Amino acid sequence: RKSNMLLLWLVIAIVLVIMVLIVYASLSRSKRDQAYQTDEMLITQVENVIAGNKLKEQSLTDSLKESYISKARAVSYIIDSVPETEYDIPEQIRIAKLMSIDEIHLFTVDGEIYSGTVPSYYGFTFDSGEQIRYFMPMLTDRALSMCQDVTPNTAESKPMMYAICWNDAGTRMVQIGIEPRRLIEEMRSNEISEVVSNLPVYEGIRILVADKETGEILGDTSSGYTGRTMDDIGLESDGTSKGKMVRLPVRIDSSVFYSAVGESGDYKIVVLSDKRTVNSDIPLTLTIVSVYLLIAALSIGFIVKRMTDRRERLVAISERALAANEAKSSFLSNMSHEIRTPINAILGMNEMILRECKDDSIVQYSGNIKTAGNTLLGIVNDILDFSKIEAGKLEIIPVEYELSSVINDLVNMIRTRVDEKGLKLNLEIDRNIPKDLYGDEIRLKQIATNILTNAVKYTNKGNITFSVSYEKDDEDADCIILRVSVRDTGIGIKQEDMEKLFSKFERIEEKRNRSVEVTGLGMSITQGLLEMMGSRLEVKSTYGLGSAFSFGVKQRVIGRSPLGDYEESWKRHESARREYKQRFTAPSATVLVVDDNEMNLVVLESLLKETKLRVDTALSGREGLSLTSRNLYDVIFLDHMMPEMDGIETLHALKDEEDNPNLKSPVICLTANAISGAKEEYMAAGFDDYLSKPIDSDRLEELLLKYLPDEKIEEAEAGAWYDMSGEDPEIEVSDQPTDAYDRCFELLSAASEIDVGTGLKNSGSKK
Repeated sequence: RKSNMLLLWLVIAIVLVIMVLIVYASLSRSKRDQAYQTDEMLITQVENVIAGNKLKEQSLTDSLKESYISKARAVSYIIDSVPETEYDIPEQIRIAKLMSIDEIHLFTVDGEIYSGTVPSYYGFTFDSGEQIRYFMPMLTDRALSMCQDVTPNTAESKPMMYAICWNDAGTRMVQIGIEPRRLIEEMRSNEISEVVSNLPVYEGIRILVADKETGEILGDTSSGYTGRTMDDIGLESDGTSKGKMVRLPVRIDSSVFYSAVGESGDYKIVVLSDKRTVNSDIPLTLTIVSVYLLIAALSIGFIVKRMTDRRERLVAISERALAANEAKSSFLSNMSHEIRTPINAILGMNEMILRECKDDSIVQYSGNIKTAGNTLLGIVNDILDFSKIEAGKLEIIPVEYELSSVINDLVNMIRTRVDEKGLKLNLEIDRNIPKDLYGDEIRLKQIATNILTNAVKYTNKGNITFSVSYEKDDEDADCIILRVSVRDTGIGIKQEDMEKLFSKFERIEEKRNRSVEVTGLGMSITQGLLEMMGSRLEVKSTYGLGSAFSFGVKQRVIGRSPLGDYEESWKRHESARREYKQRFTAPSATVLVVDDNEMNLVVLESLLKETKLRVDTALSGREGLSLTSRNLYDVIFLDHMMPEMDGIETLHALKDEEDNPNLKSPVICLTANAISGAKEEYMAAGFDDYLSKPIDSDRLEELLLKYLPDEKIEEAEAGAWYDMSGEDPEIEVSDQPTDAYDRCFELLSAASEIDVGTGLKNSGSKK
């Protein structure tokens, strides 16, 4: 028993020692990481201070130049106004003193000093030295005024700024010299040694700033290393490269420091954290931990089983809590990628069906898939942005859209509900509305859908009238006020209930309308969206007879072609989409697409098939880098969220390869991330542009037209009709073939760029 007890205590002692060592190692690692993080934060702060000082100094210099040129013009005006001062040196000295000027010089039209407050300069010309030669352009441009940066006065060995201008008559040049004391003081205070010595630092931390080329230390918070080099104190001058932050422990003067080294402009910034200071509280912490461990060890023989069970339960609970927290934190950002990626594949493949299929029924099914997919995409866009949800805000995102498409979607959506209730749907669509508009079509449809749905819910007999018209915008000729109205013959609203209409979660006449399935949020959301679009919902109602809801929103006009019969316009629009024609071909151009999802690569390759571009693909950032090191690409598409090396890391790695042939190739971020601010994030990371998933084929071709070299772009071959969605004249189709033929001939003849005769000759007979 005694030997067993000794063995037990020996085991406990060994366990205690091991645990103390583990705690010590953990604390040391934690302290080291904290020191590095602090060092890197201080490097960023020093970079900001240096940049701010330079900006401040430059701003002051620019303002002084403008002020000194104004003073030179004032002196010129005084001398012109009082001609006797031209050669009166005492009077010129008095003028200089009154205007806080150190020197005045008068030049002939040939650039020779003939008068002024410093006679020793008489006879000097613009060829007399490098300093005065700066003003040589004054001889050829009499409208010019110039001011020199701070330069040493060679005669008096003091820093001066000289400003010069022509007089109004163009008969002389007037130059003034001023010692810019305030600027000199600013420049002295902005010297690196002064800036660094004034930086606030914590105990045990030193900040050094050295010349990037020579390694000479220009500033030190304690002034002990100023004038020495980085190599002298044990820091390798080539310890950093290409601007990357480098962490390394270093021994300086028998002390060990945790150091972080970064580059900023012409400087290397080094932050040193004394290891002894960083770890100063570790002994006390270890003592406290050891005491607790000893107490635990003394009790371990009695409660080991209980504590083991409890620990297992706590670990399981902790892991579940951690997993739940991580899932919650990453849900919104990951949701964008996880949902939009399959939507990209669905809509991308569906786009190829619309382009290539000639079967009308399949095209109709595919059109329904597109409508449903875009609707789903609109819903996803609303719920993904975490910042919008937290702030209770939505975003207005204007795009170019076809009005007939919006009307068609709304009519198809509401017609089924109207038919189910045995109601009549009346349409009043103004045929003269411009059909191609610019605005937020998703929000427009959302608002109109809420109003139409409400009208059907509260109407049991009669009809629903859906009206779309427009008014000219008196303030902006390029815009219209699109007016939408919904009238019903429903139950109506009492006057005293009008205020409840836009209240959240509140229903009007709840007992009477208890069978109507509503949340009480629709009108509140509608009003909020309209307010964001600079409008309000107008309501007129007679209790028992019906209601009328209307609004007007400002929309920019993209094309002046009128809507006409919206159903026919929509059919033409869909036909034009179905008979897709690429906007260009570029058989000699090459692009690279990097995406970890094979389906996304297939989609993009399919969308670019007709352009004849050569498309290389890679399934990872490293594979993409390997291709860029061997091949030159005209455009590179990089997915953001990829395993191992994401798009941003891949881009930075590419830019860091000095011999990579694609350093100047445009790189476009291809991503399913639709969180608000994503585009700005990618542009700041170094991308040239941004293309979101699901991929808009028109946007894809626009980007390629923008970034491909002009000499590699060829016009698309003549073939299927391509909808240019602009100013084309409206063609009215007649039941009589001959009349239609003649009408087409008249309209096409108006377009000067079309060879109508040849075109019609190759089109077959009139029938």
